Amino acid sequence: MAAEARRHLAYGITHAHDPYVPPSAHERMLALAGRTPLRLSWVTGPEDGIFDPPAGPGGAPEGPYGQAGREVKIFLDGADRCALRVPGTALPGMIGGTVRQALRRRAFGPIREGMGREMAFARGGITLPYLRFTDDELIRVLAGYAEAGFAVRVHALGNLAAEQAARALIQVRTPAVLDHLTGLDRRTADLIARSGARAAVQPGFVPRFGGQFAATGLDRYLAIAGARLLTESGTPPIFSSDHPCGPLDPLANLRVAVRRTLQPEQAIGRSEAVAAYTTRAAASIGAPGAGGIAPGEVADLAVCDGDPFDDATRVTGTWVAGRPH
Repeated sequence: MAAEARRHLAYGITHAHDPYVPPSAHERMLALAGRTPLRLSWVTGPEDGIFDPPAGPGGAPEGPYGQAGREVKIFLDGADRCALRVPGTALPGMIGGTVRQALRRRAFGPIREGMGREMAFARGGITLPYLRFTDDELIRVLAGYAEAGFAVRVHALGNLAAEQAARALIQVRTPAVLDHLTGLDRRTADLIARSGARAAVQPGFVPRFGGQFAATGLDRYLAIAGARLLTESGTPPIFSSDHPCGPLDPLANLRVAVRRTLQPEQAIGRSEAVAAYTTRAAASIGAPGAGGIAPGEVADLAVCDGDPFDDATRVTGTWVAGRPH
């Protein structure tokens, strides 16, 4: 873990916020935080893994959770179980794309995986119904943690999960961060804005996972890590890596955000991207640095040898609290 912290610093990362640490690992994280100059914070969650609901506020470790407040993560979908809703017209592309993948790989695996995927058909279209809570259950869980003073982070890869989270947050009236939002539509983005939630997306997911959406035609119906869509709906996004699921390098992720090849209309401007990765991200967890480079703010800086958006540019120095590392 100490070596990983040094690697983060080498990339110009001054603060790492782990979005899921089981309660049993809390003390190890505290020990690491005391041994590295990298600012650390983390989120608690289920002890037995992401497929289980969290145990409730009484089962969570006491604070602090590093350099952020107490926060819990609630998984509505996750891993290969992405809760999505798309129009019925998406079905031929989903089937055709699966067959093409099988032919290209000369393997039956993609077809077997596709046949094993849960689907539901209704007037509203097709859903992949991988939701882990009913609406009432989710409202009770959110309310319990909010009443105990926890910040809430909700894992929602697909638009069906994001919609459920936004509906519940409107009822509970508590702030939250919706994490990932990898496949999103306009109506759900507008609902997220109504809920008052913050939205965290990972630009590095576009090159890593975007091809899977494009191969099945789902990119015709969903914005993949849609930073522009969220911005236009009134929820300027937060950026993170979600490493190891996404690439760690912040400069590479920033470059994807501003000049992506899949759905280039979802790209955002340079200043917007930098804010999403720095001040906006810090503000979302109540961490140092939310005020940016200004008198009285912490001197956490990444020093580059050129334009950060130039592919040849590298980080040459990382400063945390005014000291080089």
